Amino acid sequence: MSPLFSKRHQQGAVAIEFAAIFLLFFTLVYGIIAFSLPAVVRLAFQHYSTEAARAAVKVDPSVESGRFAQLVSQQVTREITSSWLPAAWRDSCPAPNDGTTWAALPSHAGQPSYGYWQVEVNARPGRTPRYRLYVCLQTRGSIVPQIRLGDIELPTLPRDTTGRPVIRGYTLTTF
Repeated sequence: MSPLFSKRHQQGAVAIEFAAIFLLFFTLVYGIIAFSLPAVVRLAFQHYSTEAARAAVKVDPSVESGRFAQLVSQQVTREITSSWLPAAWRDSCPAPNDGTTWAALPSHAGQPSYGYWQVEVNARPGRTPRYRLYVCLQTRGSIVPQIRLGDIELPTLPRDTTGRPVIRGYTLTTF
């Protein structure tokens, strides 16, 4: 047997093979986590904003307008703060940019306002006005650290106007 192929000369090959396989395995596992966690958070934001809007629809719209906004804000805040989402991940969103004027819901129980509302412009006289409600949750920054490989960024997340990564879920409803 040649001395180049003896066991003594092959001992470092196992370490090199392990390092190569570990790097590939780590990249695969990190990729799965890096793409699935923001997706789960976005789905949670969408779910809790929908649940908050659903709870707000139960408020009697015949109540005086200022009191109505407070009651809606209480329902929205109650639903969102009872979620599993950590408070550090929950942030309020900017108003929709649809060319109409939106009023922020009043803050409630020391929590930020998680929504905006507006009275229907073409409300009929003598009828209870119709309202539009926009409930939105977002987190700025990345929940998992982003890895840059040249021009590639893992995970790739949408950016807000300041250039920071943002994950957002919202619901727009009329009642």
